[in-house]
Amino acid sequence: MKKSVGPSPRMTLNQAIEEVYKGRQGRRIKRESAVLLPLIEEDGSLSLLYEVRSYQLSSQPGEVCFPGGRMEGHESRQETAVRETCEELLIKPEAIEVIGGMDSFELGNGAIVWPYIGKIKGSYSYSQDEVDHLFKVPLTWLCANIPQQYKLTQQTIPDPHFPIERLPGGKDYQWLEKTRDVYMYLFQDEVIWGLTADITHAFIESIKAITF
Repeated sequence: MKKSVGPSPRMTLNQAIEEVYKGRQGRRIKRESAVLLPLIEEDGSLSLLYEVRSYQLSSQPGEVCFPGGRMEGHESRQETAVRETCEELLIKPEAIEVIGGMDSFELGNGAIVWPYIGKIKGSYSYSQDEVDHLFKVPLTWLCANIPQQYKLTQQTIPDPHFPIERLPGGKDYQWLEKTRDVYMYLFQDEVIWGLTADITHAFIESIKAITF
């Protein structure tokens, strides 16, 4: 006679939580990216190299940025920064001397960006599919020129079908507003702002007291 197979014993709440969330905090974040701050040395002076994104790109065309992008496969954050820089500046990995990494930056959509600093050795160009043009800003200029600072306030706008009448106060509900500081560098005809300006400012503030 066949032995009947009964239902498997149910987990306790503790076991279920452990099973679902086991190792969760150590996992890679899905929207994790890395960028490189490329240092260019000419005549004994250092400059940061910036890209202006191609106007043909669907995302942020014409914006000033550092080379970088999303992590792929099992590569490390630093490997991502190097790979993306090689693709965008048309150079080999050996042409990049990575000096160090900075603290991460979190975007409003929850994405995390990891900046690295590295020297570019030898000549470089750029991929016209991704980059419109390049420009350099001397570190001495960045240290001597404090970025302009503005406030940016983000409001919550519910969609037309949101049941706002169910909230305390109904249509007069007091939504929280999120205000943040926005840095902006104006260098010649270029405007460096947003995440790129945030990373630039953090980098310059960390080195100018001991270097310049």
